[in-house]
Amino acid sequence: MKLTSKTRYGIAVMVLLAKANGQTLPLTQIAERLGLSKIYLEQVLSVLRSHQLVSAQKGPTGGYRLEGQPDLWTILSALEPELAILPEADFTDERMNKVLLETLYQPLHNAMQSVLVPLRITAIAEHYTEAPMYYI
Repeated sequence: MKLTSKTRYGIAVMVLLAKANGQTLPLTQIAERLGLSKIYLEQVLSVLRSHQLVSAQKGPTGGYRLEGQPDLWTILSALEPELAILPEADFTDERMNKVLLETLYQPLHNAMQSVLVPLRITAIAEHYTEAPMYYI
């Protein structure tokens, strides 16, 4: 499955915020760690904010913070809204529409939900280890 770059970056941002353990991460720090422009990152974070997955704090100590422990289905549905929508009836043959919906689209949708709803972003973040800092 190919996800858009917005979705891939959005999930990576969520992992970084989950690793921050409730602390606020500045936009510039997130952008540097992921190698993204601040403008593009703001667009991704705007989507996540509009779905109440992250919150923003203004000011010199401002940045972004993870809200709760969202599951992957919620995150993917926010970043790729088309994933949560079952396909429309495209064919004039209603029997074809019904058979595709019942035997393919609905089971696929249910399978994705059954895998992604129990999977929390914090569980994924546990597998991410940051590079150690070396001091001279």
